[in-house]
Formats: sequence, structure tokens, C-alpha cells
Amino acid sequence: MLMTQVSADPEDDAVAIERMLDDGAPTSVQVRTVRRRSRLTIWPESEESSAEERATRRRAARQVFRVYCVACGRSTDVPVAPARPGRCPHCDGTMLVEVAGD
Repeated sequence: MLMTQVSADPEDDAVAIERMLDDGAPTSVQVRTVRRRSRLTIWPESEESSAEERATRRRAARQVFRVYCVACGRSTDVPVAPARPGRCPHCDGTMLVEVAGD
């Protein structure tokens, strides 16, 4: 059984650490790494695209919903589909939600 003593002298501690390392004490702790997949999409473009092309890409990526009244035909485009569209504020008709196709 190995007995160790704690000394008040820092030089003695340094010598004890060197002895432990010479005897084969581990020098580092193994760390488990978790690999995560990035959702970052890198566009392989050598040059920056024009403003019109970027706007077209943004419009294509954006999803817009149309809330419309069956009775009077009034409609509104919204970015988030309502869970319960309710009744039309103008004619009290039934409101429906659909994905707006541009």
C-alpha cells in the first residue's frame, strides 16, 4: 500500500509530481465528444448573386398562408397559420386557411 504525505514546501510537491509522472501516472483526462451535425447551409458560390436572385430565393423559402372567407371571398396573407381562424369580421362567414401559392 502506497502512503503519501502532504508537505508544506511547494518544491517537495513538485518533486512528488515529477515522480508520479515518471512512474506512469496519467497526464490527461479523456473527454467524450458528442458529434453534432450542423444545419448551416453553405452556398457554393464564388461570386455574390444579384439582389433579384437573392429576393427570389427568399420568396421561395418563405411560407405564407392565406386566410379567406368562403362567403364574401375576402382574404389576408399571414406568416403563421391560425389554429382557429374563426368567422369573417365583415360578413360572419366561415374562414379557411390554405398555403398561399405565388
